[in-house]
Amino acid sequence: TPLCYPDVIGKQLAQSLDRLQTDHVDIYFMHRDNPDVPVGEFVDAMDREVKAGRIRGLFGGSNWTMERMDAAIAYAERTGKQKPGALSNNFSLAEMLEPIWAGCITSSTDDWKAWLTARQMPNFAWSSQGRGFFTDRAGRDRTDNEELVRVWYSEKNFGRRDRAI
Repeated sequence: TPLCYPDVIGKQLAQSLDRLQTDHVDIYFMHRDNPDVPVGEFVDAMDREVKAGRIRGLFGGSNWTMERMDAAIAYAERTGKQKPGALSNNFSLAEMLEPIWAGCITSSTDDWKAWLTARQMPNFAWSSQGRGFFTDRAGRDRTDNEELVRVWYSEKNFGRRDRAI
C-alpha cells in the first residue's frame, strides 16, 4: 500500500489477518518505508502489534535502506522495544540498474551483502531472478519489454545470464 504511516499499520494488519482467517502472523513486513516519518514511530507501532500477540515472530520492512534499518534497530534497543528482525529488499543474480518502481531498494551490492552478513539479517528477496531476465523473455536481441531492458540489461548481467544458462 502507498499508505506508509505508523497509524495505519494496525488497520492493515487487521485486514490481512481477516483475509488469512487467523488472529496472528509469524512474520510481518511493512511494504515500504516513509523517510518523512521518524523511524521510532514505526518501531512503536510494530512493537504494539507484537505485544498484542498479532505478530508472534518477527517484523521487518521491505524496500528499507541500511541507514533506516540501523536507526530502527538502534531505537528499539534504546527503548526496549522489539527490533526489526528481517528485511525484504530486492536481491537478485542480476543487478538492478535502476529501481523497477520508485522507492525500490536493491540489496545485491557488496555493501549490502556485508551489512546483511554483519547484522545476520535475513532478507526475504523479491525478484531474485530479475523478473524473468534469466528466461526466454530476455536476450540481447529481445528489446520488446521496456522494463526488462531499462532495469536489467547490461553486459555484466548478460554475462551472468550466459553463465547461468
